[in-house]
Amino acid sequence: MQLPHGSSEPVIDHWEPVDASTLLADLGLLDAERPMVLAVNGRSGASKSTLTRQLAGAVPNASVVATDDIAWNHSLFDWASELADNVIAPVRRGEAVRYRPPGWISHDRPGAVTVPAARSLLIVEGVGSSQRALGMGGRTRARLARCIPASC
Repeated sequence: MQLPHGSSEPVIDHWEPVDASTLLADLGLLDAERPMVLAVNGRSGASKSTLTRQLAGAVPNASVVATDDIAWNHSLFDWASELADNVIAPVRRGEAVRYRPPGWISHDRPGAVTVPAARSLLIVEGVGSSQRALGMGGRTRARLARCIPASC
């Protein structure tokens, strides 16, 4: 694939297939003392959901929250504080989450975004999941270009 001249997209010239557990270990997300948060970000159709299912399946007590649910009927990227304050912060404290985003309330969408207490890993999946406003970018442990075999 050719990237446009001047693109800020990272150039990846080597892929190494690994299993989900190896990738999570390389990221330092296994055996942490408190719940860890992993953002799986990318463009539409980039297999974020497929990768997320594989990663969540490799970690006992992992949970997944989709940015599509947080951002539903909300402005494009103005939902970061909703996710950070109402989902990520309680999960990091070991608390359960039952959150109804503003768009759900104003449009009478039933249900809630839920995460059980005492999670080992929270995976935030979706476009914008690693935006700077969430404050996760400064704590990134690694940038890895890997391909998990089932999603290659």
